[in-house]
Amino acid sequence: MRRFLIPGVGLIFFLLLATLMGCASSPFSAAPVTSATPLPPPPPRSPLPLPLPEPAPMPAPETRPVSPPAAEIVVTPLDPRPDALPADGHIALLLPLRSRDFSRAAEMVREGFEAAAALQADQARSIKVYPTDNEGDALLAAYQQATAAGARCIVAGVTRDGAAAIAASAIINVPTLVLNSVERGQIPSAPFYTLSLSLDDEARQLARLIAGQGRRRAALIAGPMTLSKRVRDAFEQEWVAAGGEISAKIDISRDPAQYSKLRAALQSAEVIFIAAESAVVRQLRPYIATGVPMYATSQAYDGRATPGANVDLQDIRFIDMPWLVEPAHAAVAVYPRSSKPVSADLDRLYALGIDAYRLAHLLAASDARSIRSLDGVTGRITLEDGYRFQRELTAAQFVGSEVQPLTSPLQ
Repeated sequence: MRRFLIPGVGLIFFLLLATLMGCASSPFSAAPVTSATPLPPPPPRSPLPLPLPEPAPMPAPETRPVSPPAAEIVVTPLDPRPDALPADGHIALLLPLRSRDFSRAAEMVREGFEAAAALQADQARSIKVYPTDNEGDALLAAYQQATAAGARCIVAGVTRDGAAAIAASAIINVPTLVLNSVERGQIPSAPFYTLSLSLDDEARQLARLIAGQGRRRAALIAGPMTLSKRVRDAFEQEWVAAGGEISAKIDISRDPAQYSKLRAALQSAEVIFIAAESAVVRQLRPYIATGVPMYATSQAYDGRATPGANVDLQDIRFIDMPWLVEPAHAAVAVYPRSSKPVSADLDRLYALGIDAYRLAHLLAASDARSIRSLDGVTGRITLEDGYRFQRELTAAQFVGSEVQPLTSPLQ
């Protein structure tokens, strides 16, 4: 049914409504309306609904790897403000765990580091792991965060670039151990130390050992990799400095046809040094005459110990860490192995993590000069030149398919 308003009534209603609205506040000036009996104000009008703001995105949760509880290891993400962290004199471990290229290597160092800490849980300082995504600006930022949080010792620089970046910075104010080599001219005056798995250092050490046995004429063979040529050059420099001579210098390609010329080129050598990865050494070994002592760095050993695995490496002497060639040694056997199968290269990084923790624990408690010697799993460790922790490696030889430790590299 349609309803109609009576005009008179509508006019009265309109006047009444206007009078009531005059009692409410208005943004315009108007004459006050007085009444003996004030009428109640009209109910407030419901405001129109406003659009809701977009919800703020939730931060992604920080993944915290599980660590052995006995070591009281705390994994500290890089994001929290330094003032939110306790100043507890912890040992800081800075690793490129978020790097696409270095995360695997960093994880092995960390695993070994934590394994050593767990074994010394009764006297261990707390550990905080600072993951980074590169060994440049992110590493230096993490370093500053660690010192602001009260770190007593910092372990970092697992890559050459990372070690160099820390050495060149002006932010070192606590004992700092980098896990790679740094050029002598780049060493800062701050409490800065190095411990590395440098093959160059191994080559120099081997050259000194062989020269000490009275041999003088060496033939040098380098594989196709740039690293192999660098290792060969390091041996040559140390060998010549010790009074040795170079009878031949041969660069090997991956072409087996080239190997047949080796015997003639090596005839006058008293010593043969081979700088090449294991696969290349296995290929060229049958072309080298027996009777001349052959030497290599740990680069030649890929960790295989199954029957028949090393027949192609027969008689080659090399130096490597006790972790791989003396697993039953008392200083080695006490530490647990990695929880997963790994290559020899990754296993060496795991061992590096063990010795890095042991040194960091000592550096956090005393001056480095009081560390005279450490029977480490990567070798006997001594402090050289006031900053470099030198590893004395174990001499070994491929005998049949086995690896046998030697008391002397020329035994």
